Amino acid sequence: MDVIEAGARAVPAQHGGGPDEQREAEQALRFHETLLRETGEIARVGGWHFDVRTSAGFWTEEVARIHEVDPNDPIGRDRGIDFYHGQDRGRIASAVQCAIERAEPYDSSCRSIRRSATGAGYAPAAGR
Repeated sequence: MDVIEAGARAVPAQHGGGPDEQREAEQALRFHETLLRETGEIARVGGWHFDVRTSAGFWTEEVARIHEVDPNDPIGRDRGIDFYHGQDRGRIASAVQCAIERAEPYDSSCRSIRRSATGAGYAPAAGR
């Protein structure tokens, strides 16, 4: 039996039947992706992820929108941390480093930087 890692638990892989099941699974996936994206837009919540070995990352469209940048712009650990206000940057960088080194989750409120005249605003920052 194949196993797929899902968070902290392993679940059996689903090997599906024919093309109808595949099409239904793809439609369900698109539906859930749309729902998640729209929920993020409404709540103004997004996420970003980076590879601890390379620092290369990915961010959701909503995080890019919050920071008023193109969602296709590259993101990584250092650039992600640079979106926090200078006085808060050290705190968030330390929290990210602890998450990497000791698998310690963090949850903090820091000032984020935006390109527009609205300047900085407080944004929750949580990670694991």
